[in-house]
Amino acid sequence: MKQVLVDTMPFKYSVFESADKEGRMTVSGIFQRADTKNENGRVYPSSLWDKLLPSLQDRVASRRMLGEADHPKDGKTSIIRGSHLITSLERSGNDIIGKAELLNTPNGLVLQEMFKSGVELGISSRGSGSTKSSEGVELVQDDFDLDTFDFVINPSTPGAYPKIVSEDTNTNNKSEDKYKMTGIESLKSIKALVEATKISDDLNLNELDDQLLSADIQLGRIGMEEAPLKDECDRVRGKISELRNEITVVKKKLSTERDELTTKLASATAVIEELVKRYKKDIKSASKEDTQKKIESAMVEAASAARDEIKKYSTAVMIIKKNLDEANRRLAGFKSNYDRVLASSSAKDAEIKELKSKLLVAEKMRSKNLIQLQVEHKLEGRADAATIRPLLEGCKTIEEVNKKYESIIAMIKRDMPSDLPGGTRRTGTLDKRVTAKENLTEDVLLARKLVTKLGGK
Repeated sequence: MKQVLVDTMPFKYSVFESADKEGRMTVSGIFQRADTKNENGRVYPSSLWDKLLPSLQDRVASRRMLGEADHPKDGKTSIIRGSHLITSLERSGNDIIGKAELLNTPNGLVLQEMFKSGVELGISSRGSGSTKSSEGVELVQDDFDLDTFDFVINPSTPGAYPKIVSEDTNTNNKSEDKYKMTGIESLKSIKALVEATKISDDLNLNELDDQLLSADIQLGRIGMEEAPLKDECDRVRGKISELRNEITVVKKKLSTERDELTTKLASATAVIEELVKRYKKDIKSASKEDTQKKIESAMVEAASAARDEIKKYSTAVMIIKKNLDEANRRLAGFKSNYDRVLASSSAKDAEIKELKSKLLVAEKMRSKNLIQLQVEHKLEGRADAATIRPLLEGCKTIEEVNKKYESIIAMIKRDMPSDLPGGTRRTGTLDKRVTAKENLTEDVLLARKLVTKLGGK
């Protein structure tokens, strides 16, 4: 029968900072060991890892193996609690070597700060499968399915010492500007979440308090690294502090109400027990008939009192259940708002990029049309337009068209004889030549001769 299997390895590490503040912290090292007994008494055979690793490569490559800081209570990975991505898993001897990219999510930032501060953490596999006892150990069977690896505080398996490395994902000289945009967008996202949060006793207050704490840590980091954002970060952190104080007050109120309910239930139980003791004592001295009546009367009275207390307790339970359902609904809405804020930022950037691309294409088309228009304007009315046009088509600007056209006309004039066939002389520019058929033919021939000199076709 399958069961949840969790096994942890300790970490020793070093931290390397990225020079342009754009590198992502990546933890690299031994995630698990094959054929080695851990402190839980379990052994993961080599044959199991030979089967598992190939089947996990698709999830790793598509960045779908998301992990958390601490194991989730329900055993299911949550997007909103995600702290890192497993980006590599491979085998070296008995060692399972892996890499985990720490995300800039609230819980991911908490992990980054712990690594930088030298906190000793463990890497823990999380999955489900069955085990079989053999020679004093529990052998994990072939039906084991690995879900992911989480970071935890308590190790269970010795001998793993991975290091933290820094991998740059952007070598552009403008990476600093991109980093500032990341800080601004993170600030906007957290600000939107804080403003949408309303504290009430029907929320999951512990989880909400953890999220606010993570957001506060992230804002502190943004404020330190980006001075222009510090004042706004401090203002939002002040609101987070107010919300966390409200959470403390509400939690104390709920704790008091639970204590009062527990006291009332204990009191009702004591009353019933006292009644039972009293009736047992009366039974010994009373006749059978009186005893029967007293027993019936006592049972009715005790049952009535018990029903009253149980009814109160049931009502309180129903209210708590209703509040819990409402809390889950509001938490789902909170998560939806969070995802929408993040998605809208990416969509907006994509839309701006697309508009810029379209504007560039339109500007190029406009420039090309203006150049073509200038060429036709220059060649208007010329008999040799078809011959000169190819020489002007490669021009990139209107100024280049004008300059090249004047150069061509000058060369035509220079090579043109002073006396044309038919007894006609040129009187100035080429545009004032006679329109006789033989003279028109001579112009075309001279233009073609010029094209040949210039390397045209």
